[in-house]
Amino acid sequence: MQPGRKPRVLIINAYFDPWRSSCPTRLFVPRAMAPYYLAGYIDRECTEVRVWDEVYHGSLMSRGLFEWPDMVVLTGLTTAFDRARQLAAYCRHFNPAVVCVIGGPIARAMPSICSEVFDYTCQGDVEEIGLVIEAEFGSKHCAEATAPRFDLTKPTMGVGYLETTKNCNFACSFCSLSGEGRAYSSYSDAAINAQLDALGDSFVVMVLDNNFYGNNRRSFKRRVELIGDRWRKGQFKGWGALVTGDFFKRPENLALMADNGCKGLFSGVENLDAEFLRSFNKKHSLDSDLHRITNACADHGISFDYGMILDFSSQTVGEIDDQISGILSDARVPLPSLLSMTIPIVGTPISRRQVAPDGSCPTSC
Repeated sequence: MQPGRKPRVLIINAYFDPWRSSCPTRLFVPRAMAPYYLAGYIDRECTEVRVWDEVYHGSLMSRGLFEWPDMVVLTGLTTAFDRARQLAAYCRHFNPAVVCVIGGPIARAMPSICSEVFDYTCQGDVEEIGLVIEAEFGSKHCAEATAPRFDLTKPTMGVGYLETTKNCNFACSFCSLSGEGRAYSSYSDAAINAQLDALGDSFVVMVLDNNFYGNNRRSFKRRVELIGDRWRKGQFKGWGALVTGDFFKRPENLALMADNGCKGLFSGVENLDAEFLRSFNKKHSLDSDLHRITNACADHGISFDYGMILDFSSQTVGEIDDQISGILSDARVPLPSLLSMTIPIVGTPISRRQVAPDGSCPTSC
């Protein structure tokens, strides 16, 4: 780094398009927000920060940007490990002195391999980037008042993003969070308000929590009302969140959400086969009746959205076809917004069960 110049930090959300396309996907919701939360821990006066999201911006192929940083911070889904390694190699090719940092699901699933490739392997939450910045550049380069750098984003159809909790209180066997085994926790009011202040006015807000409902009703009610206060003040027209199936067992939950401006809910119904749900430890979705939930949400002016997961190793083609056909032929329920197959992501219980039935597969690589 040249003397007298501000340190330069490039934060990248790594992504490898399965269609082998480098084109940006700017209308996809939700967007990756981790880079902007990471940027919030870096002092903007003493440090230059840039963000590149390979989903939103497209594949990073700019030599000028590869040459630019003194530090590159990479994050992304577990499947993006190879792409993250490529990006680090490109940066090192043009600047051998660049510091390469990896964090997020990749680092937590494969810490040993990551430690061989990157200078820092951060297995914690976004706050850990502050320790890395301090170690490399000094404490003055760490932000005193942390808030996401939403100013670095470009609006996507007027959708703003917010996070009020971390992790999940359930352990579905196909979920990467189950492999990580980290405790479910909620943000403080001050931290949520700091995010909302940084967000500014938006058309709608999407809460990015893996499980907004959680296991603490007092915390749930507090967070709903906090967001509701901002809605009543006109900061946004409405908001939506992801909840687990147990949320719908208490009718008063929908009333509380609707009274505080909630306009949409997503839930992982996953499958209509009770045995499938039990085998993947998704018991909290056993009562997720599509007709009942759709009607209950509609009665409160809330749209209902859900995802489906198919597993050809435990269900026949005929059984899966019957489920899909039943949904397609029933005008009383919405179509799923997500239709996927079970994927043995590294570190998850299903990966250990399917890759090495004898239990010899390590929990992390």
